[in-house]
Amino acid sequence: MDGVLPTGKLWGGKRKIGEENYIFMTDFFYTDLEGYGAGIQDYEIGDAFLDVAYIFSERNISDSNDSYDDFITNASTQSSVISAQNTRLVPENQRAYVNDNQNNPMHTFHVSYTLGALTLQGNYKYLPDNFDLAGKEWAEYGYDATAIYHMLDFFGLKGNAFSYAILQAGEGLGSGNLLGGTITDYAALRPGSLTQGYKVNDDNYGPIFGDPYYLITHREEDAKSVRALLWGGYTMDNGIGFFPSVQAQYNDEGTNDEGDDAGYNYWVSVMMRNIFPVKDNFIVQTEVGYYENVQNGGHWHQSKFTVAPTYVLSDGLSTAEIRFTATYLPLSWTTGEEGNNRIPLKDDIVFGIQADAYW
Repeated sequence: MDGVLPTGKLWGGKRKIGEENYIFMTDFFYTDLEGYGAGIQDYEIGDAFLDVAYIFSERNISDSNDSYDDFITNASTQSSVISAQNTRLVPENQRAYVNDNQNNPMHTFHVSYTLGALTLQGNYKYLPDNFDLAGKEWAEYGYDATAIYHMLDFFGLKGNAFSYAILQAGEGLGSGNLLGGTITDYAALRPGSLTQGYKVNDDNYGPIFGDPYYLITHREEDAKSVRALLWGGYTMDNGIGFFPSVQAQYNDEGTNDEGDDAGYNYWVSVMMRNIFPVKDNFIVQTEVGYYENVQNGGHWHQSKFTVAPTYVLSDGLSTAEIRFTATYLPLSWTTGEEGNNRIPLKDDIVFGIQADAYW
């Protein structure tokens, strides 16, 4: 609603805040604030803009974890998850209470301040009775902060360029997969803390890694996370463009007393997209990338090399792209499990065709 306040807008309902906080080359939203609530957007304070919002979001428990009884029935396949979470058995007279508190909403109070090229954001979160199905109560509170600096050059290199530097930190419910986010499917599945599950489309490995929708709120009160991101693009006069991204996150799980290796994990992602014009409506895109994660003293990594001849069709108002892709994956995760002698990794090549339009 416009006109209620001297400046800015009032809003209420379901909304996603900060959709522009997005690295398109890696499909990574480093803030993911979505849910039902109300707020004020773009309220002017001098040369600055202020956003304030309240949002509530709920966890979506999968069918395999609908109740305590189902959870214990599947305990043989979930044993690694139970052990990692330091859980305990729930007395029978308390099981209904634990079941009833699985989808409690998380209340998030958000504020954002933008002045010129700098944006500062903060989120305070509260989730009452944050129980898991085995009776452990996780953090009820948390907070996180984000600083975004947008440059109209490529880290000081002038020209047809842009770049961003982002730093995020959080504790409790502001750490791990919830760093900079509320309870959403995307927040559960994006890179965050490796202890909060991993989307695996395999009945054998899914229970081992853990259900990410179920584990998203399982954070210790003193768990801490830090995420740093650098990304941007530079296009030369001849149309050749370079678009790199570096992303990394470190998590202190607040469980150092359980062992030196169990108390932390981290991941790092480095990639570069290149664009080479050939003709007015034909370009060749290439992409190289490397990803590594570390947990419990183990290291896993994956790399990729992609070539994508692309046809660009534009009428001046809208643009459509049709691209053919070929990707080489050394020792690909698509062929097995790294370190598992029963399913050794092999190189893989993936072919595809994509189309998209924007205006």
